[in-house]
Amino acid sequence: MNGDIRTFHPNGARDGILPFSNGKKQGLHQEYTSSGNPLVQSDFMDGELDGKKINYYYDDGYRRDVLYTKGKTEGKVLYTWLNGNTKSEVFAKDSLYEGPYHTWYADGKPESEGSYNMGITSGKWIEYYPNGVKKTEGENDETGELTGKKINYYRNGNIESEEESYTAGLLNGTYKSYYPNGKISKIITYNENEAVSIENFDINGKSLFTASGQNGELKFRNYYPDGILEMEGVLKNGSREGTWNF
Repeated sequence: MNGDIRTFHPNGARDGILPFSNGKKQGLHQEYTSSGNPLVQSDFMDGELDGKKINYYYDDGYRRDVLYTKGKTEGKVLYTWLNGNTKSEVFAKDSLYEGPYHTWYADGKPESEGSYNMGITSGKWIEYYPNGVKKTEGENDETGELTGKKINYYRNGNIESEEESYTAGLLNGTYKSYYPNGKISKIITYNENEAVSIENFDINGKSLFTASGQNGELKFRNYYPDGILEMEGVLKNGSREGTWNF
Protein backbone atom coordinates (compact mmCIF):
# COMPACT_ATOMS: atom_id res chain seq x y z
CA MET A 1 0.00 0.00 0.00
CA ASN A 2 1.27 3.45 -0.96
CA GLY A 3 -0.22 6.90 -0.46
CA ASP A 4 -2.29 8.69 2.16
CA ILE A 5 -5.19 7.42 4.21
CA ARG A 6 -7.52 10.30 5.05
CA THR A 7 -10.16 9.94 7.75
CA PHE A 8 -12.94 12.27 8.86
CA HIS A 9 -15.00 13.02 11.96
CA PRO A 10 -18.81 12.56 11.84
CA ASN A 11 -19.15 16.35 11.40
CA GLY A 12 -17.07 16.16 8.21
CA ALA A 13 -13.93 17.69 9.69
CA ARG A 14 -10.69 15.92 8.92
CA ASP A 15 -9.63 13.33 11.49
CA GLY A 16 -6.30 12.09 10.15
CA ILE A 17 -3.80 12.19 7.31
CA LEU A 18 -1.77 8.98 7.42
CA PRO A 19 0.91 8.41 4.72
CA PHE A 20 2.06 4.86 3.89
CA SER A 21 4.84 3.42 1.74
CA ASN A 22 5.01 -0.28 0.89
CA GLY A 23 2.40 -0.95 3.56
CA LYS A 24 4.35 0.82 6.32
CA LYS A 25 3.78 4.15 8.01
CA GLN A 26 6.03 6.72 6.40
CA GLY A 27 6.50 10.44 6.87
CA LEU A 28 4.35 12.82 8.90
CA HIS A 29 1.14 11.35 10.36
CA GLN A 30 -1.36 13.95 11.51
CA GLU A 31 -4.47 13.62 13.65
CA TYR A 32 -6.99 16.37 14.49
CA THR A 33 -9.85 17.09 16.86
CA SER A 34 -13.36 17.44 15.49
CA SER A 35 -12.91 21.22 15.76
CA GLY A 36 -9.81 21.13 13.57
CA ASN A 37 -7.10 21.53 16.17
CA PRO A 38 -3.98 19.32 15.92
CA LEU A 39 -4.09 16.33 18.25
CA VAL A 40 -1.09 14.16 17.30
CA GLN A 41 1.79 14.75 14.87
CA SER A 42 4.21 11.84 14.40
CA ASP A 43 7.21 11.26 12.12
CA PHE A 44 7.63 7.68 10.84
CA MET A 45 10.29 5.87 8.84
CA ASP A 46 9.73 2.33 7.61
CA GLY A 47 6.87 1.81 10.07
CA GLU A 48 8.74 3.04 13.16
CA LEU A 49 8.58 6.34 14.99
CA ASP A 50 11.63 8.30 13.91
CA GLY A 51 11.83 12.03 14.54
CA LYS A 52 9.45 14.19 16.53
CA LYS A 53 6.09 13.21 17.99
CA ILE A 54 3.78 15.88 19.42
CA ASN A 55 0.67 15.17 21.51
CA TYR A 56 -1.78 17.89 22.52
CA TYR A 57 -3.76 17.56 25.76
CA TYR A 58 -6.24 20.41 25.56
CA ASP A 59 -8.30 19.44 28.61
CA ASP A 60 -5.15 19.55 30.77
CA GLY A 61 -3.67 22.57 29.01
CA TYR A 62 -0.33 21.28 27.67
CA ARG A 63 1.52 19.57 24.79
CA ARG A 64 4.22 16.89 24.81
CA ASP A 65 7.19 16.85 22.42
CA VAL A 66 9.30 13.70 22.16
CA LEU A 67 12.17 12.72 19.87
CA TYR A 68 12.37 9.14 18.57
CA THR A 69 15.14 7.18 16.90
CA LYS A 70 14.08 3.87 15.32
CA GLY A 71 11.09 3.53 17.64
CA LYS A 72 12.90 4.50 20.85
CA THR A 73 12.63 7.70 22.83
CA GLU A 74 15.96 9.54 22.68
CA GLY A 75 16.91 12.99 23.91
CA LYS A 76 14.78 15.70 25.47
CA VAL A 77 11.17 15.04 26.45
CA LEU A 78 9.49 18.41 26.76
CA TYR A 79 6.04 19.22 28.17
CA THR A 80 4.83 22.75 27.44
CA TRP A 81 1.82 24.58 28.85
CA LEU A 82 -0.40 25.95 26.09
CA ASN A 83 0.43 29.45 27.36
CA GLY A 84 4.02 28.80 26.22
CA ASN A 85 5.61 28.15 29.62
CA THR A 86 7.55 24.93 30.15
CA LYS A 87 5.65 22.29 32.16
CA SER A 88 8.42 19.70 32.52
CA GLU A 89 11.74 18.75 31.03
CA VAL A 90 13.64 15.47 31.19
CA PHE A 91 15.94 13.43 28.96
CA ALA A 92 15.47 9.87 27.75
CA LYS A 93 17.86 7.15 26.66
CA ASP A 94 16.63 3.90 25.10
CA SER A 95 13.06 4.98 26.05
CA LEU A 96 13.98 5.36 29.75
CA TYR A 97 14.16 8.67 31.58
CA GLU A 98 17.69 9.50 32.65
CA GLY A 99 19.24 12.35 34.61
CA PRO A 100 17.71 15.40 36.30
CA TYR A 101 14.09 16.44 35.84
CA HIS A 102 12.18 19.64 36.59
CA THR A 103 8.49 20.51 36.50
CA TRP A 104 6.77 23.90 36.66
CA TYR A 105 3.30 25.27 37.29
CA ALA A 106 1.50 27.05 34.45
CA ASP A 107 2.67 30.44 35.76
CA GLY A 108 6.31 29.35 35.55
CA LYS A 109 6.92 28.73 39.25
CA PRO A 110 8.76 25.49 40.16
CA GLU A 111 6.61 22.44 41.01
CA SER A 112 9.18 19.67 41.54
CA GLU A 113 12.75 18.57 40.87
CA GLY A 114 14.68 15.33 41.15
CA SER A 115 16.49 12.79 38.99
CA TYR A 116 16.02 9.51 37.14
CA ASN A 117 18.32 6.52 36.81
CA MET A 118 17.29 4.09 34.07
CA GLY A 119 13.67 5.21 34.30
CA ILE A 120 13.49 5.09 38.10
CA THR A 121 13.30 8.17 40.33
CA SER A 122 16.38 8.03 42.54
CA GLY A 123 18.30 10.45 44.71
CA LYS A 124 16.95 13.56 46.40
CA TRP A 125 13.70 15.16 45.24
CA ILE A 126 11.64 18.23 46.19
CA GLU A 127 8.04 19.28 45.56
CA TYR A 128 6.81 22.88 45.89
CA TYR A 129 3.52 24.64 46.58
CA PRO A 130 2.29 27.12 43.93
CA ASN A 131 3.52 29.95 46.19
CA GLY A 132 7.10 28.64 45.88
CA VAL A 133 7.35 27.20 49.40
CA LYS A 134 8.63 23.63 49.77
CA LYS A 135 5.81 21.08 50.04
CA THR A 136 7.74 17.81 50.46
CA GLU A 137 11.33 16.66 50.25
CA GLY A 138 12.87 13.21 50.44
CA GLU A 139 15.17 10.72 48.79
CA ASN A 140 14.73 7.49 46.82
CA ASP A 141 17.20 4.64 46.54
CA GLU A 142 18.29 3.05 43.25
CA THR A 143 15.13 0.91 43.18
CA GLY A 144 12.84 3.92 43.57
CA GLU A 145 11.97 3.19 47.22
CA LEU A 146 12.10 5.86 49.90
CA THR A 147 15.31 6.03 51.88
CA GLY A 148 16.45 8.32 54.66
CA LYS A 149 14.31 11.19 55.92
CA LYS A 150 11.10 12.63 54.44
CA ILE A 151 9.70 16.05 55.44
CA ASN A 152 6.31 17.60 54.64
CA TYR A 153 5.68 21.34 55.01
CA TYR A 154 2.71 23.65 55.48
CA ARG A 155 2.19 26.44 52.95
CA ASN A 156 3.65 28.90 55.46
CA GLY A 157 6.95 26.98 55.45
CA ASN A 158 6.55 25.40 58.89
CA ILE A 159 7.14 21.66 59.12
CA GLU A 160 3.92 19.62 58.96
CA SER A 161 5.51 16.21 59.55
CA GLU A 162 8.88 14.46 59.67
CA GLU A 163 9.40 10.79 58.88
CA GLU A 164 12.74 10.01 60.43
CA SER A 165 14.18 7.16 58.43
CA TYR A 166 13.16 4.92 55.54
CA THR A 167 15.00 1.79 54.46
CA ALA A 168 13.90 0.16 51.19
CA GLY A 169 10.56 1.97 51.47
CA LEU A 170 9.87 0.88 55.06
CA LEU A 171 9.62 3.49 57.82
CA ASN A 172 11.86 2.90 60.84
CA GLY A 173 12.15 5.27 63.76
CA THR A 174 10.03 8.30 64.58
CA TYR A 175 7.23 10.05 62.73
CA LYS A 176 6.41 13.51 64.09
CA SER A 177 3.55 15.78 63.03
CA TYR A 178 3.09 19.41 64.04
CA TYR A 179 0.33 21.98 64.33
CA PRO A 180 0.61 24.94 61.90
CA ASN A 181 2.06 27.04 64.74
CA GLY A 182 4.97 24.59 65.09
CA LYS A 183 3.79 22.79 68.24
CA ILE A 184 4.09 18.99 68.29
CA SER A 185 0.84 17.20 67.44
CA LYS A 186 1.76 13.50 67.27
CA ILE A 187 4.74 11.19 67.71
CA ILE A 188 4.67 7.65 66.31
CA THR A 189 7.54 5.18 66.49
CA TYR A 190 7.73 2.62 63.68
CA ASN A 191 9.56 -0.64 63.14
CA GLU A 192 9.47 -1.58 59.45
CA ASN A 193 6.19 0.29 58.90
CA GLU A 194 4.55 -1.15 62.06
CA ALA A 195 3.58 1.41 64.71
CA VAL A 196 4.99 0.35 68.09
CA SER A 197 4.14 3.52 70.03
CA ILE A 198 1.83 6.51 69.53
CA GLU A 199 1.35 9.72 71.48
CA ASN A 200 -1.01 12.60 70.61
CA PHE A 201 -0.79 16.11 72.05
CA ASP A 202 -3.10 19.10 72.25
CA ILE A 203 -2.01 22.44 70.83
CA ASN A 204 -0.46 23.38 74.17
CA GLY A 205 1.74 20.27 74.31
CA LYS A 206 -0.33 18.25 76.80
CA SER A 207 -0.53 14.49 76.14
CA LEU A 208 -4.02 13.33 75.11
CA PHE A 209 -3.42 9.76 73.99
CA THR A 210 -0.74 7.10 74.26
CA ALA A 211 -0.39 3.59 72.87
CA SER A 212 2.52 1.16 72.76
CA GLY A 213 3.16 -2.44 71.78
CA GLN A 214 3.98 -4.61 68.79
CA ASN A 215 2.75 -7.49 66.62
CA GLY A 216 -0.59 -5.76 66.14
CA GLU A 217 -1.21 -5.29 69.90
CA LEU A 218 -1.19 -1.82 71.46
CA LYS A 219 -1.66 -0.73 75.06
CA PHE A 220 -4.00 2.24 74.79
CA ARG A 221 -4.53 5.24 77.09
CA ASN A 222 -6.74 8.26 76.42
CA TYR A 223 -6.82 11.41 78.57
CA TYR A 224 -9.27 14.25 79.16
CA PRO A 225 -8.00 17.78 78.37
CA ASP A 226 -7.36 18.32 82.10
CA GLY A 227 -4.97 15.32 82.12
CA ILE A 228 -7.25 12.84 83.91
CA LEU A 229 -7.32 9.32 82.42
CA GLU A 230 -10.46 8.75 80.34
CA MET A 231 -9.94 5.11 79.31
CA GLU A 232 -7.27 2.45 78.98
CA GLY A 233 -7.04 -1.03 77.52
CA VAL A 234 -5.51 -3.14 74.78
CA LEU A 235 -6.15 -2.85 71.04
CA LYS A 236 -5.35 -5.92 68.96
CA ASN A 237 -5.44 -5.54 65.19
CA GLY A 238 -7.60 -2.45 65.65
CA SER A 239 -10.19 -4.05 68.00
CA ARG A 240 -10.58 -3.92 71.78
CA GLU A 241 -9.06 -6.87 73.62
CA GLY A 242 -9.62 -7.96 77.24
CA THR A 243 -10.78 -5.64 80.04
CA TRP A 244 -10.95 -1.88 79.53
CA ASN A 245 -11.01 0.71 82.31
CA PHE A 246 -13.13 3.84 81.96
